[in-house]
Amino acid sequence: MEYDVVGDIHGNNEALETLLAELGYRRSRGSWLGPSDRQIIFVGDFVDRGPGQVEVISTVRSLMDSGHALAILGNHELNAIAWHRGFRPDSQKNRKQHQGFLEQVGERSDLHDELVDWFLTLPMWLDLSELRVVHACWHWPSIDVLQTRLADQRLTDDLIALATVGASNTIGRDGVPPNEHPVFSAVETLLKGIEVELPEGVSFLDKDKNRRSSVRVKWWEQPPATYGDVTLSPVHDLAAMATKLPEGVLPGYDEHKPCFIGHYWRRGRPELLSPRIACVDYSAGADGPLVAYCWRGEDVLNAENFRST
Repeated sequence: MEYDVVGDIHGNNEALETLLAELGYRRSRGSWLGPSDRQIIFVGDFVDRGPGQVEVISTVRSLMDSGHALAILGNHELNAIAWHRGFRPDSQKNRKQHQGFLEQVGERSDLHDELVDWFLTLPMWLDLSELRVVHACWHWPSIDVLQTRLADQRLTDDLIALATVGASNTIGRDGVPPNEHPVFSAVETLLKGIEVELPEGVSFLDKDKNRRSSVRVKWWEQPPATYGDVTLSPVHDLAAMATKLPEGVLPGYDEHKPCFIGHYWRRGRPELLSPRIACVDYSAGADGPLVAYCWRGEDVLNAENFRST
């Protein structure tokens, strides 16, 4: 089987339909069809930001129903589940991020219920015979934590509180508050990546103008490294950036098979992160292109196989 791995869409249905056509998929009698020897894999983050969030989900589901696609859970779908189940605080920041989806589905409508239930059917990762796909970070310790708790790599309703940032003050059934629970840490790592605290007194503003004192890192890099080598955000403290990263932060990757991720809002010409790791998120939720990697059986990835709108 060959695969077209498609990045974070964030409600940009126009870009999705353009990319599908470029990849050889077409509409037929209300459904999407494609080559019989190929499948699309969507890396998650279908919702929030764009004007066509319901349409994106409809397109993805149509491709999955016809056997032409697989999909995994993104952190924005997790947030949508947590909001719907009452585990995500209705703060100004959270509502602003999620308002577009709520308006398009109708908050607490039957459609809202249906789509959130569908999100819960999405696995958190795929480990296929040929390749791996996860939204943000392939991290074996986190996968090991979740393997025995999930149902076929899928979250269950009774795990949502444990898996969600600031989910609630409820004590989990393992007797640990959710924001300290290993399930919480594992889900955070797989869906959002690895974050490390910056040196004391150092902070920065993220893309949504929220001040942060921790930063996502390029988990695929190899140690030893400085903060500046691996930081994914614009931190302008030169002394902090020259500081050596604590040991054990970077997990590396075992390189046994190609791995595809989204999540990181990259810019510019699509390029490989390593010979066997490719990110397909190039900011389609803002003003960037929607990107796919067309995997055709190669063990070592080739940057010429990226396609974009």
